[in-house]
Amino acid sequence: MMACTEVWGGHGLTDQAVAMHGMDAWILARPYQRADAGGDVHLVSSCGTGRISRLLLADVSGHGVKVAPIAVQLRTLMRRYMNHVEQREFIERLNAAFESLTSSGVFATAVGVTYFAPTGALSITLAGHPRPLLFNNAINRWREMPAPPSSASSAGGTPPGLPLGVFGDTPYPPVEFRTTPGDLCVLYSDSLIEASRASGEMLGTEGLVKLMQGLDATEPERMASGLYNAVLDWAGTSELGDDVTVLVLRATGTSRGASLGERLWASVRFFGDIIRWPLGGRTPAWPEISVANIVGSIVPAAERHVGRGAMDV
Repeated sequence: MMACTEVWGGHGLTDQAVAMHGMDAWILARPYQRADAGGDVHLVSSCGTGRISRLLLADVSGHGVKVAPIAVQLRTLMRRYMNHVEQREFIERLNAAFESLTSSGVFATAVGVTYFAPTGALSITLAGHPRPLLFNNAINRWREMPAPPSSASSAGGTPPGLPLGVFGDTPYPPVEFRTTPGDLCVLYSDSLIEASRASGEMLGTEGLVKLMQGLDATEPERMASGLYNAVLDWAGTSELGDDVTVLVLRATGTSRGASLGERLWASVRFFGDIIRWPLGGRTPAWPEISVANIVGSIVPAAERHVGRGAMDV
């Protein structure tokens, strides 16, 4: 069953490494003005007894401690909907809930990533967020993720990929990729590309790609902090004007089936959350009630990402 467990998440200061089936991740978060919390939210979850890794980075409009309470609400919604088998369904449910929760004018950009370890399939969905940077290990090249399809729209004609909280029925079509061991994907908040020098020159995406090319791709564990420091050096400052989050993902190709013990422990964790919930524990992340989930057909749902329009990283 597609039952997800939050591996790491938050909206405060952090410098964390996470290892999952088929993927390693490094997370660097620096709230605005070195506050304890800010408007950037990240969530790393492990689903389907470890075969599926799901990551989400969101940036609430505004920055720093003023928007931290909204970031908390958004993270709660992330946990509520992360069990959906389809990433598109996950993002669309999250958007509808966030739109009904927040007041007028409050929104959040976001990027969601789902990685299926048995096939190395990577699915990326954008909600008004900067496109991730991709590194193809075979040809040693960095590039910005290609633009997502623009043809999809809701029944009411709402354009796809709008920030969360703008329209509740916005469509979010994913872009599919094939990965091989050593391929990298970097998610980041827009504070990096909006960094500027005293002259007014803005770094932009092209400038960020050039900075990435100066980093050692064989040391992804140093990449998040290396990129952050490189942007500071380029701008000639000790601090950027907004919350900063960098997530570095590396495909490792090391995937194995979950053992019986791991499957049983996943169930124990879920039912433990249900028992503790009335006593003040965190809200359980309920599994999606659908035929695809109940019968456990996760493999066909994920494997179609490879071979049907999927691109190499």
